[in-house]
Amino acid sequence: MKAINYLKHVSVLLSYCILFQSCYSYKTIKGDEKDIELLKKYKIDLKNSKKIKGKIVGFNNDTIQFLSKGKTLKISEKDVKEIKKRKFSLLKTSLTTLTVAAVSALAILGISFNIFKKDFNPFKNII
Repeated sequence: MKAINYLKHVSVLLSYCILFQSCYSYKTIKGDEKDIELLKKYKIDLKNSKKIKGKIVGFNNDTIQFLSKGKTLKISEKDVKEIKKRKFSLLKTSLTTLTVAAVSALAILGISFNIFKKDFNPFKNII
């Protein structure tokens, strides 16, 4: 009965890992405003070490209008260290999926062979 409860907890934990995984990475944009698409997701690194994620709404003179967490921010281009565009990462997605599958398999094998008991000693036949 305890093994079934343990399996439920493991499956819920693994579900959260899959749901909240980040399948995206950010690629630095080299160049000027030509490479930037409006209303796409970006991460802006500022010179004061702050990082802001959101969508670029537009450009005015030397300022960037940025939509982050429902607020429109005006950021001076002089304050921007670099702009990174969000990109889907197949590598991160596949590695996370494989890791979750391996951990699930190990947890299920551990439960089925009762290795989570307090008195379990894998070396008792060796000594």
